[in-house]
Amino acid sequence: MTRRAGLAAVAALALSLPLAACSTGSGSQSGASESGGGAGSDDIERSDVQFEQVSVEDATEAGAVVKRTRELGLAILADGAGKTTVLSPASAVIATSMLGATATGTTEEEMALLIGAGGEERDRAVNALSGTFEPYLVPVSEIDPKELPDSPQLHLANQVVINQGFTVEKGYLDALQHWYDAGVLQLDLATGEAKSVLDAWVKENTAGLVEKSAMEPDPALRLILQNAIVFAASWNTPFSEGATAPDTFHLADGSTITTDFMNGISEARYATLGDWSMLELPYRGGDMVARFILPPEGTDPQSVTPGDLAVMELELASTMVNVTIPKLDLKTTTSLSDSLEQQGLTSVFSANPPALEYIAPGEDLQVSEVIQQAAFQMNEEGTVAAAVTEVLVEATSAPMPPEVTFRADRPYLIIINDATVGWDLFQVAVADPTAK
Repeated sequence: MTRRAGLAAVAALALSLPLAACSTGSGSQSGASESGGGAGSDDIERSDVQFEQVSVEDATEAGAVVKRTRELGLAILADGAGKTTVLSPASAVIATSMLGATATGTTEEEMALLIGAGGEERDRAVNALSGTFEPYLVPVSEIDPKELPDSPQLHLANQVVINQGFTVEKGYLDALQHWYDAGVLQLDLATGEAKSVLDAWVKENTAGLVEKSAMEPDPALRLILQNAIVFAASWNTPFSEGATAPDTFHLADGSTITTDFMNGISEARYATLGDWSMLELPYRGGDMVARFILPPEGTDPQSVTPGDLAVMELELASTMVNVTIPKLDLKTTTSLSDSLEQQGLTSVFSANPPALEYIAPGEDLQVSEVIQQAAFQMNEEGTVAAAVTEVLVEATSAPMPPEVTFRADRPYLIIINDATVGWDLFQVAVADPTAK
């Protein structure tokens, strides 16, 4: 596969956020240290392995992961029941794949089906797909959401946050460093101080587009896996601000709202499939594109299938297009847990039987939540987007015995005695508590 083909394939991973995520070079290690990552981190037994960047040509399962990422993203959107959702399927795959590094048994089998590749080949594929974005990677400090660049810019960061005093298997940390270049923090996850540190990391590594972590302090938390992305690019042919005007947008329930629409006529790639249509608008300075998929009237856009998308992508051809699309400034928070379970990843959400022992042998761990926060701005100049996916892993304690209920609503006995001697002073049979 050529680099251009690899980029085109990965760009198709996310229709609403065309990004893949795993830090290389300017990624997570610097992001962690810049965000106050030193708090408590000196106690960590750090990995001594080196990050390895794999090429797409050397990752045999890259195509399978691309395919499954699209399918997973569409399934999550469909689970949204018609809600506006900004989603980075690639970010969700990165964070979930990090969770599955060195997985064994049932969990590994579920991970392989969910992501499209198993074991080290999954790590290699995710690593390689992220590497196709190397030409666009910049330090997050160079990205200004209010000043779009001449060429696409991308910042990617991965991080693992470990609760203070909790020991993680070194082989697991080695895998996160080797394949995902994941920075490491150690914090007391039950404290507000930890919340402040993670909020700062999220805000920094999304250029302020996502303001805080979804984590809330909890004594049960043991591990948090984070993936952050920020993307900025200018249209190859910008829209004229003077052509932007209010117009009517028709909601699914038949009602209407008024919002600002961008308008323009330009040469662009376009395709149809029945009454569906697809428009591709390129960004300046590279191979990044935005594809817009419009369903027939009365049809849920989330009902599109991967097969339909693939057909339209193959049919894209240049033509003159009169374009009218809304300006966007969106922020959404999406729980991915239910969708991941529905897609077959069930073992990690329960500690019985233990599924995450490969992370910390002997510990009863389970995923309490997988959350993605995202922001998406699209205007006349181009697009700025960010996402952060967080996997929260907690310890489960033995279940407490149920509270005992004694409800004397039927005949009962009363015995009064000295507990030492056991000589009954009174015995009372209560057949009717109102008896005289």
